[in-house]
Amino acid sequence: VHFILSGNCAVLKPSEVSQATEKILADLIPKYLDQDCYAVVCGGAEETKTLLENRFNHIFYTGSQAVARLILQAASVHLTPVTLELGGK
Repeated sequence: VHFILSGNCAVLKPSEVSQATEKILADLIPKYLDQDCYAVVCGGAEETKTLLENRFNHIFYTGSQAVARLILQAASVHLTPVTLELGGK
């Protein structure tokens, strides 16, 4: 929700673990928000890897430390600032 409230364009990549939520977001965001400004990318590790090859102004990630390392490595190519929220169970 914060990415919408910030007024910035955003690409959302939901977790592939929660496929029902991923599908709902993929259906609703393009339906109700400007498709020139908001996009949803669904998929697993390969889609995430491909997505991270793009240049972004900022990357925000919530999840595991293992994936965070991969995101930091990919972000370092373009010197993209990253915010990580690494939680436990």
